[in-house]
Amino acid sequence: MACFPVFQRHNLFTAYGGVGVAFTILLLSLASSIWLSYIASLFSRTAAGGFALVAIVHILSGVAISFLVYVFENNEEDGGIDTASKWRWFGRLFPCFGASMSAMRFSEIALKNGRCNALSDEAKEFLCDPMRSVPAKFRDCCDNCDQLPEVNCSMPLAYFTWIHKRDSLLPIFKDANDTEDNSTDPGLLPDVPQIELPGIKQELLFMIIQAPIYFAILMLLEYEVFGWLFGMLCQRKYETSADSDAADEDVLVEKHRVAEMVKTEQVNEDALVVESLCKSFGSFTAVSNLSFGVHPGECFGLLGVNGAGKTTSFRMITGDETHSLGNAHAFNTTLEKDRKKFLSNIGYCPQFDAIIGVLSGRQMLQLFGRLRGVPGNAVGMEADKWLEKFGLTESANVQCHKYTVE
Repeated sequence: MACFPVFQRHNLFTAYGGVGVAFTILLLSLASSIWLSYIASLFSRTAAGGFALVAIVHILSGVAISFLVYVFENNEEDGGIDTASKWRWFGRLFPCFGASMSAMRFSEIALKNGRCNALSDEAKEFLCDPMRSVPAKFRDCCDNCDQLPEVNCSMPLAYFTWIHKRDSLLPIFKDANDTEDNSTDPGLLPDVPQIELPGIKQELLFMIIQAPIYFAILMLLEYEVFGWLFGMLCQRKYETSADSDAADEDVLVEKHRVAEMVKTEQVNEDALVVESLCKSFGSFTAVSNLSFGVHPGECFGLLGVNGAGKTTSFRMITGDETHSLGNAHAFNTTLEKDRKKFLSNIGYCPQFDAIIGVLSGRQMLQLFGRLRGVPGNAVGMEADKWLEKFGLTESANVQCHKYTVE
């Protein structure tokens, strides 16, 4: 917003309420763009990739498509208006397109409204002198325009309109008594028709509609509603392949034990019960009907070749990956019914990058404590308690990458 008063000349963009219009366009575009950005970032596994994807989406929709529509709007001879309309409906799926088109309309109207401000005092004095012979169309900016003959005084155009009328680039040459096209006659004066294009109101309306829609989609993705629906659709496939997947006798025994515990509602006898957990990536099934129980105080591990689904299984249990089907029981709750409570009681030490080397031991514990929901006034005491338990009090302020294993 600071660019308008700093870089503009003759109050072109701030006159006649231009600042409020520009602020409204930016506000509505941000209100809808932020949810689309969050959605796009979910499809990338890295921060850099997410940033790049968000940038590509906004650049293509806000620059490429809007520029394409603008080009077609100015190509009236070859059906460009109809083509622009088709591309416009596609672009309206993205908030940046609406912001870009609104900015174009705003600029056109601002330039027309501000052209009178661009005239110097000397020019106005010359044009507005009633004693001079000046064509009437050059006098509409005069303060005394209502006193000059055949002059239509210039009136500021409204920014918020449903239809934006713009002079056609194809003037029609005709005289006052002839309605036929006579563009080949150089002696006739041009009559410039106006074409109707969508105004700023239309683009703002679509941005208003986009905000709750993208927010709803984001909530559905965050709460894994789509994954649940996909799991329900794939449930029959997993059920039919359950017996063939569990060929080993020990696996079958454990699977039947877990099924009986779930059936009799005795899952709390084990510290953790995994029930028919499944994960599918498209047509590839990474984990199929995994069932096991971990007894209290037991050290439990999964054995398997590379690609067997061990890491994926742990990622599903700890919340790093969504599951396609199945459930997990622990702490009197389930992964399916109360995911947030279930995950709040699960700790996970990943294979790589578990410790941030530049942080000290105390800072790491405080960071993890905050992430796990420890109150701010207690996180320091909790960190000191665990530093003392592990004999790291003297090294509490030493960076983690300097720690050694003895």
